[in-house]
This record gives sequence, C-alpha cells and structure tokens, in this order.
Amino acid sequence: MNKTLNFLAFIESNRNIRVKEFKMKPLNRIFLYLLPIPIGLSVVIFLYLNRPAEPDRTEIDLYLRAVNAYHNADFELCLSISSALIEGNSSFHQAGLLKAKAEYFSGNYAAAAQTLEEVQKKKENYYEAELWLIRSLIQIDELDKAVALGEDLLSRAPEDPRILGALASAALILNDFRAAIEYRKRASLFEEELALNRIELAKIYSGILNPETALQQLKRALELLSPHSPLRRAVTELIEQTELQL
Repeated sequence: MNKTLNFLAFIESNRNIRVKEFKMKPLNRIFLYLLPIPIGLSVVIFLYLNRPAEPDRTEIDLYLRAVNAYHNADFELCLSISSALIEGNSSFHQAGLLKAKAEYFSGNYAAAAQTLEEVQKKKENYYEAELWLIRSLIQIDELDKAVALGEDLLSRAPEDPRILGALASAALILNDFRAAIEYRKRASLFEEELALNRIELAKIYSGILNPETALQQLKRALELLSPHSPLRRAVTELIEQTELQL
C-alpha cells in the first residue's frame, strides 16, 4: 500500500522530477516508460504487477504437510509450518486460517483471534476465518464482539448450524437461556441432514470394500442423531450389517 501511495504522489506532483528513495521491483521499472500513459491505466498496471503472490509448488506442499499435521492433532508442527508459510508469503490466507486453528486447539485463544483479525485484513469477508474468529472471541470473553460478528454472518448464511451453535454458546454465557435454546433448536434441525451425508459416505466406502471406514462413518452418523430420530433404527441396523463384513 505504501508503494502505491508513493507512486501516486510521484505522478501527481511532477512526472519529470527525479525519483528519490522510491524503491521498485525490477519489473516495475517499466513505469519509467509508462508515465505518459493516463494515470488511471498506469495505476491499474502498477496494482496488477504488485498483486499478492500466489503460493508456489513448494509452499503448497508445505501447506499440505501442515494440514496433515492438523488432522493428526499435531498442532505444534502445524503451527510451526503455517507460521513459516505466512512469514514467507503474507497473502497466503489459507495458511493464516490453519495457523489460527492450531493456536485455538492449543488453547491459545487470544493468539488465534489476533491471527484471524490479521487474515481478515488480507482477505475481507473470509467466511471460515470469521467463523473461527467468533469461536476465539467467545473463549476470551469478548462476547459483544462475537455476537455482533455472529449475527452479521447469520444474515449471510441464516441456517449455518456452526454459527447458530456459536451464538448459542455466547447466549448461554450471557445467561440468555431463551436465546441459547432457540439457537440450539435451529442448529439441531440439521442433524439428520448431516447424518444422511455420513450414511451415503458409508455406502460409498462399503461399495469399494472398505468396511472399516464405512463403519466409522455410520457410528458418526449415529452420534449426530437425537434419541428420538426415526433414522436411529436404520443406522443401527446398517452398523450391525457392516460389522459382519469385518
């Protein structure tokens, strides 16, 4: 941003003065020849040349290592890799989110909130980052901020059970039991839909002769269902059938 402002000031003041203490990437020296071009087009080209760098192959490979560490609950390794990635490429917002999640599950909620706020500055309206920011803010008792952000997200995704669950947690801390119950009721409407997805996934695993993974998915589906769900009996029978394949 500072480069852009300096460049604009340079053009506006005098196109013929000598540039002092104005550092440009070698590629941007092209602007020494672009100054006669209308300022609007010059700025567009300048911003394009200074756009955030896309992750390269090495960075993507490291990111996948960090994701694998996260899924294996090795949050220390995940944090180490993701922090290094951000240091090398601050626009790698996916690595920023991963770092924050590792901080969150390491119990460092304040650091997670700070990381997520930095990610938000790099990429506005990053839904997943906003969701984890709400969770982090609740953990550090910044409830008003968490509720405001949660309600904003809910206006964009009215029935996201993750947002509803987070708002229910905040309401419970604030002793607003009526709101907590209402949010939880709305979130629970999705339990059968989520369970059905697990069941379908189990069918796929069973079809490719992987009954162990199929059984895991069915058990997760059963956990999602309420005691009075009509799906419980069917899922229980599927579990019994799958166990016979082992």
